[in-house]
Amino acid sequence: MQLTELLFQKVKDLPGEGQLSLKSGYVAVVSKASSLRVALTAPVCPAPDDPKRLADGAGPTRVGVGLVSGEGKSYRLLRELGGSRQLLRFDAATKKFAEVTEDQLEIDSFLRVECGMPPGDAYTGFFVLEINELPSLRGKAAAAASEAYVDQPRVRALKEELEMTKKFEATQDRLFKVAQRLHDLKVLAQNLQDAETDLAAVQDELKRSPWSPEEIKDLTAKASRTSRRSDRRPRRRCRLRSRCGPAAGSTGGCCSASASTRWPSSSGGRRWPGSRWSPFLPL
Repeated sequence: MQLTELLFQKVKDLPGEGQLSLKSGYVAVVSKASSLRVALTAPVCPAPDDPKRLADGAGPTRVGVGLVSGEGKSYRLLRELGGSRQLLRFDAATKKFAEVTEDQLEIDSFLRVECGMPPGDAYTGFFVLEINELPSLRGKAAAAASEAYVDQPRVRALKEELEMTKKFEATQDRLFKVAQRLHDLKVLAQNLQDAETDLAAVQDELKRSPWSPEEIKDLTAKASRTSRRSDRRPRRRCRLRSRCGPAAGSTGGCCSASASTRWPSSSGGRRWPGSRWSPFLPL
C-alpha cells in the first residue's frame, strides 16, 4: 500500500482545507502542527481520541488519504469525525472517484487483503514517524532535533499559565486563612458578649442585695468558721464516749451512774439524786 495524497478540512493547527501530494518511498512533511501525524493515520486507523486531537471547533472536520492498492488501482479513503468512513475508487472513464462502500468491516478487509496493510499499531509506529523517532536521531541528536521543533511560544504561554496558577493557589490559600481567622474572631466576640451579659446579671443581683460586697465576704467567712466548728463537735462526743464507756445497768449512756452511787463533792459527800448524771456540761 502506498499513500499518494493527504486531504484535510478544518483540522486543528492546519489551514482551513488542503491537499498534499505524497511521492513514493519515504516522504518527509515538515510542519509545526502536531495534528499532521494524526491526520495521516486517522482515516486508515481510527482512534477514539481522534476528534480531540483534530477538531478545531469551527465545523465538521474531514480527513482523507489517497492510496494505491496491490493491483495498482487508485482509491481514496475519506473520514468525517463523528461519522463513518467512505471508500472511493478512481474511474478512469469519468476521471472521477466513485463510491465503493461505507461498511467499516468491508473497508478494513479491503485494506488488509487488497492493500496488504499491517496491524494498526505496527502501521502507526513504523510507517508514520516523527523526526525524533528516526533511527539516526537518538540520544543527544534526538534531543537536539526535538528541541528544534518545540513550539517555543506555546512553551512560554504554558509557563506563564503555570506561574499564574501558582499565584492563584497561593492567594486562595491566604484567603482561606483570613476567612478562618474571621470565623474564630466572631466566635470569640460572641463568647465575650455572653460573658459580659452574665457579668451584668451578677452585678444587678448584687445591687439588689441588702449587704455590700465586703459584708457578704465577712458573712461567708463566718459561715465557714461555724461549719468547721459544727463538724468538730460530733468527733468530740465520740472521744468522750470512748473514754468513759457505758456503766453497768445504766440507761443514760456515757458516764451515767446508778442511784446508789456516791460522788464526792464540795458539799461533803452529798448523794446525787437520780440515776442519770454526768460531770460534764451538755455540749
